[in-house]
Amino acid sequence: WAVTADPQGAGFVAVGARGTVLMGDGDRWQVRHVGDGDLYACWWSADGSAWIGGQRGKLWKRLPGGEWLATRGLPSVDVMAGAVDADGDVMVAARGGRLFLQRPGTDFIELETGKRTEITALIGFQAQPNVYLPRSAQRIVPALHGLRADLDRLIRTLEDPSAPGARLDMAQV
Repeated sequence: WAVTADPQGAGFVAVGARGTVLMGDGDRWQVRHVGDGDLYACWWSADGSAWIGGQRGKLWKRLPGGEWLATRGLPSVDVMAGAVDADGDVMVAARGGRLFLQRPGTDFIELETGKRTEITALIGFQAQPNVYLPRSAQRIVPALHGLRADLDRLIRTLEDPSAPGARLDMAQV
């Protein structure tokens, strides 16, 4: 159903039917089963922990020792995507356009989005960039200035796809 690469380049996680989790580095692979429902989403947090989610609000975090720890507090919704930001806040997108947020040490709360548009991907932002640009990057800086306008238009389109001027280019997906 989903696959993600470790942002530190150490490997991959893929999830699928009946709790199947495939982890590996390209040369060595390990198949595990976590839970018994289908898994739809996987992502990494900045601390190097893998996260997986699926049917009926099931959500697990893989601890550094390899053990999968069940996370509690989500209602019985299908987890379709998730992300963890630099502060450790966990956001989960569920079927039906529902969004949930959990700050460290608290329970999940449902966010009011106003509309029930399906959300299929989330991105967590890290406080420290993991990509460094060399001095030769000065030639690409002018292209980055136009990126802000494109992102603003994309956000407006996602918020209201029927608004005047709303459009979604495949290059933005």
